[in-house]
Amino acid sequence: QMVPLERFATIAGIPARDFLGEAVLRQIALKTKNAGTELVALLQSGSAYYAAGSAIASMVEAIVHDTRAVVCASVLCKKEYGLGGIFIGVPAVLGAAGVERIVELSLNKEESADFAIAAGHLKTMQRTVDRRLISAEQAKTPAFLLP
Repeated sequence: QMVPLERFATIAGIPARDFLGEAVLRQIALKTKNAGTELVALLQSGSAYYAAGSAIASMVEAIVHDTRAVVCASVLCKKEYGLGGIFIGVPAVLGAAGVERIVELSLNKEESADFAIAAGHLKTMQRTVDRRLISAEQAKTPAFLLP
């Protein structure tokens, strides 16, 4: 579940709200939140790689050229954002050493609540995957063959 943070959006370093207004920015955030589903519906198959491919290219460039770029990446949060031991998409500084640090934004109550819900969904999925992997290992069966 995506959690758009409109108040952090900028255009050339200027708050996007100043250019677009609150209503338009909200509309864009909602459209962004549902963009993945919309793209899959439009292209029907094979569409998931577009955004991922672009993001991966940016990440590789940041690491290879040691630019220390801030990117949104699924990284292991150990204590950041009040989480422990979960991979989740957050802003991170990438350089030659990989993830150099996680940028911890100061979230308001609504943003924190939305983020906690998204993290909860991820934790549930992570537990399901862990159970399947353990079951597969015990049964000596590939996890994708298990019900």
